[in-house]
Amino acid sequence: MSELFSALSRALSPYYTEMSIMLMATILVVYGDLINGHVKRILAPYHFTIRVSLFIVLCAFGYGALTLYGAPF
Repeated sequence: MSELFSALSRALSPYYTEMSIMLMATILVVYGDLINGHVKRILAPYHFTIRVSLFIVLCAFGYGALTLYGAPF
């Protein structure tokens, strides 16, 4: 059994980077609603245009940066 896992690990080792990005993207999909809700509560007292602009920045750049830079962790 140990040899099987060892062989599987060797076969998958060139794809560890892609697998970590995939895992990070999956985590963000699962917990994205919680993140959005928390950001929405933080931005609630601000003007509508500021809230929308920051939400767009979060969705467009924030999640991409979290996926890219959070994957190595």
